[in-house]
Amino acid sequence: MFSKTSYIMSLILSIGFSGASGQPDLREVSGTILLETPVERKLHSLSPYARTRYGKTTHTKSKPNEITEVVLFIPQEQLPTTLSLKPDTFSIKQHNLQLIPHILVIPVGSVVNFPNHDNVFHNIFSLSPTKRFDLGRYPEGESRSVTFDEPGVVKVFCDIHAEMNALIYVIDTPLYTRPNQAGEFSLSSIPPGKYDLHIWHDILGEQVITIDLAAGDLNDLTIKLSN
Repeated sequence: MFSKTSYIMSLILSIGFSGASGQPDLREVSGTILLETPVERKLHSLSPYARTRYGKTTHTKSKPNEITEVVLFIPQEQLPTTLSLKPDTFSIKQHNLQLIPHILVIPVGSVVNFPNHDNVFHNIFSLSPTKRFDLGRYPEGESRSVTFDEPGVVKVFCDIHAEMNALIYVIDTPLYTRPNQAGEFSLSSIPPGKYDLHIWHDILGEQVITIDLAAGDLNDLTIKLSN
């Protein structure tokens, strides 16, 4: 016969194994980014060759997908335990005298390929302290790669075509995301706690807001960005 004592012991063991094997209670923050003012982008001629051909600085208004250039993240150092990064291989292609995508977010340790899809030579380089490199001139159909092993922002240019530029945000946390074209974002798998949520845009700069996920998820957050 199944005794009361046996039942209690079975219940204790069941709870113990459930706690040992169960996943931690993770949180989510979600909401909408609002771009309150148009973003004016400036194109600069940097190299002597480029200045000769493209010496005039031009201005462009906000791109249709400007809101998708925002990056949201929670720094690794704020997390209760270190979360592992998953380096990967990414691409910034040279096409129609543009670097696509304009903003690329990658984990530390990732590799970025720079394939040339134009029928002209390109020379992709960066003078950023985070990662300095110069890939030299290479023609259509060729690709060269760079490994990014330090966190930070890397500004990428073409030494031949001044209008070509991109930004690589090398990040040391797995907790990052970007909004869709409607400005909606969601960041999940966050341990319970109180954090600084960083909102970065290459023109508008960086905002930091405090979010409290100790008691549960935080939804319907509205973040306004302006010049």
